Amino acid sequence: MAAKMAAAELKQKHVSFAEIAKNSFAFVQYLLQGYTLWGCLSISFTIIPAGIIQLFSLRWQQSDGSVKLIHWISHIFFLGVFHR
Repeated sequence: MAAKMAAAELKQKHVSFAEIAKNSFAFVQYLLQGYTLWGCLSISFTIIPAGIIQLFSLRWQQSDGSVKLIHWISHIFFLGVFHR
C-alpha cells in the first residue's frame, strides 16, 4: 500500500514538472510568434500556482523548525516539493 502511494506521489511530481516544461515551451512559442499577451498569460498560469505551493511548503518547514539554507535554495528554484 505504501509503495503504491509513493509511486502515485512520484507520478504527480513528474506530471507537475512536465506541465511546467510544456507551458514554458508554449510561452516561448507565443513570444516568438509575437503573441506577448498570450505568452505572459500561459506562463503566469504556471508560475503563480507553483509559487504559492512553494510558499506553503516553505512555511510548513518553517513551522516544523527545520529550515536550512538548502530549503531556501530548493524553494527559490521551485524544487521544494521534490525536497519535501
